[in-house]
Amino acid sequence: MSITVEEMNKKVEEIRVKEEEYEAAKTVSTSLGHEVDKLYSEIGKMLLDLGQESFKTPLATVSLRTRKSFKTPKDEESRTEFFNKLKEMGVFESMITVNSNTLNSFLKSEFESAEARGEDMVVYKFPGIEPPTVSVTASLRKV
Repeated sequence: MSITVEEMNKKVEEIRVKEEEYEAAKTVSTSLGHEVDKLYSEIGKMLLDLGQESFKTPLATVSLRTRKSFKTPKDEESRTEFFNKLKEMGVFESMITVNSNTLNSFLKSEFESAEARGEDMVVYKFPGIEPPTVSVTASLRKV
């Protein structure tokens, strides 16, 4: 099979056109995504103002969703404190190479256990970990 220079040039041109279309679509998609996030934030604030956790409309049920997010220890002292606690709990080997999602799931569970034990959650701190960032957003479920 013989391919001409013209065919190669045409294929490269096709790629360039599609890349430009793709980049433009990504920009539009990102912009729309930010608009959707803003709308979810606004409706979440509306629910909070109403003192409601959910609200049913003809199109969907909107509900508040609370999410806790933990950051990994940043300085050596915090890392050491965190790792020592994991060793004390007997989970160091399974947790040492975890990704962010696994770490957040583990710490969320630990915070829930502490709360169930009656710990004062205002002062409760997992060794080496800063208190979680809590965000409240809304979610929609179709009716």
